[in-house]
Amino acid sequence: MDIERVVEKITEEVYNRLAEPNAGSTGSADKQRLEYAMFSPNAKVEDIRHICQKAKTENLSCVGVPQWFVAFAKTLLEDTNICICTPLSLPGGAAATAAKYAEVKEAVKNGAGEIAVPINMEMLKANKIEEAKNDFLDAMLPALGKAKVKAVVEFGSLSDRDIENAVAIAESGNADYFVISNILSGNRASVEDVKKVRVKCSKISVKVLGGVQDEREAQILLDAGADAVTLTSK
Repeated sequence: MDIERVVEKITEEVYNRLAEPNAGSTGSADKQRLEYAMFSPNAKVEDIRHICQKAKTENLSCVGVPQWFVAFAKTLLEDTNICICTPLSLPGGAAATAAKYAEVKEAVKNGAGEIAVPINMEMLKANKIEEAKNDFLDAMLPALGKAKVKAVVEFGSLSDRDIENAVAIAESGNADYFVISNILSGNRASVEDVKKVRVKCSKISVKVLGGVQDEREAQILLDAGADAVTLTSK
């Protein structure tokens, strides 16, 4: 199996994992701090239509969709203030900088108001901080002044030092949000992680992506200090 096929397979598995929790689960949370997302590679037009309608009905602040559905979601939500977020290079940010730059540029052109840009996990673990910082800053350039940037960090295998460096990269790049992600590990999002990051993030907001089962769990994370939580939908 060649490397391109390996990357393709891992990406598909990751996005399918994102689709496992049910955004419609019972429970209650502050709706304006909840975001719903449909990131599955198998998402259909009907799925995007459903999640956008749900966001309108529940007065949510943001919906997340795959890049190829950004323009469509924009038409569905044009009469609202609901923001559209789209991810790129999840989960570990391993794509080439130029590729991420091109994806960000396309997402902005299609109407994305928020873009989830992962900080390169392997560079962080190898303590190549300057390289990771430059990769992130260069990738997000097309979004400056046009869309908000979420600096996504996969928590599964990072040390406290790695997380501290990731926060520094996100803040130095003027990212709008630091996102705690549990996509690769499949772990449940934890109050401890939220509190740890909340202490370190003095300049930007904290969001949680993945590992949240329902709105009740989301509210616990919000109470712990998260500014917003993303629930994913089947």
